[in-house]
Amino acid sequence: MTASHPAPAHVLSRVAPSFLAADVGGTHVRVARVQASGDAAHPVQVLEYRKYRNADHAGLSAILSDFLGEGPRPTHCVVASAGYAREDGTVITANLPWPLSARQVEADVGLQRVYIVNDFEAVAYAAAQVDASGVLHLCGPDTGTRGPTLVVGPGTGLGAALWIPTAHGPVVLPTEAGQPTLAASTELEMAIVRHMQRDRAHVSIEHAISGPGLMNLYRAVCALQGQAPTLASPATTAASSISPLARGSRPTTATGRSVPSRSASTPAAACATERASSGVRSALARPRTPSVPKRRPNGAPVSACCTEAPCGPS
Repeated sequence: MTASHPAPAHVLSRVAPSFLAADVGGTHVRVARVQASGDAAHPVQVLEYRKYRNADHAGLSAILSDFLGEGPRPTHCVVASAGYAREDGTVITANLPWPLSARQVEADVGLQRVYIVNDFEAVAYAAAQVDASGVLHLCGPDTGTRGPTLVVGPGTGLGAALWIPTAHGPVVLPTEAGQPTLAASTELEMAIVRHMQRDRAHVSIEHAISGPGLMNLYRAVCALQGQAPTLASPATTAASSISPLARGSRPTTATGRSVPSRSASTPAAACATERASSGVRSALARPRTPSVPKRRPNGAPVSACCTEAPCGPS
């Protein structure tokens, strides 16, 4: 899929050469050829864009080679990847299906320089460039006081970064917030964690708060309620939990009969999964010291969002 709004020729003629930008998640890789636009309001111009499934390719080199085809190679590529980017160009991650190395990609694809950063570090840097069409206000005041801003999101794992304004420009602290041990504060949450510990010694936060984590929660709740899981994906699990809650009614069976919340119906388990997930998400909002692998200064401003009080469950 190509960009819907290619840059006009008179703009491209006076700006820097294009480069590759790749967002490498645990399930998909999104690749774009981008360029500085010369427009302060919209400083980055997307020239071409495609999305790939990780499982369909042997590695990032194969994906970038397919994207570029037989055309000319740009000199630089910036990769935002899930995991911790090390100084030697490799990445420590539990969520990618293949190893990732900047030096190997350079050699395979014919690029002069490949840079790898944490994916949510990149999101924090880019937050100021997101306009109103790309965001949804969930809670809190319409405008916030300038201050530390948390950027967090569940996907194949749980990513997070902290943007901090300073007198010398903002600092972004990339984290591995999904890796600490999952905390429990209610009887249901403690029972879920104990069930998850049956097949692993360490139950991380992202083992519950992520796409796969939603299924882990659902299967654990089903086991605790003595029923067989029937939902097969995070999307169907979320839909089954949200629908009866949105209607303000009890879950129902396939025939429409209202059932008690402790019954063995699939919607009941899905609703319990949502309640457990909400409790864990609330725990994530409690103040704690973030894991900070490194810090990188950057001069770009960022829009304030939820800077004084944490948001509730999203």
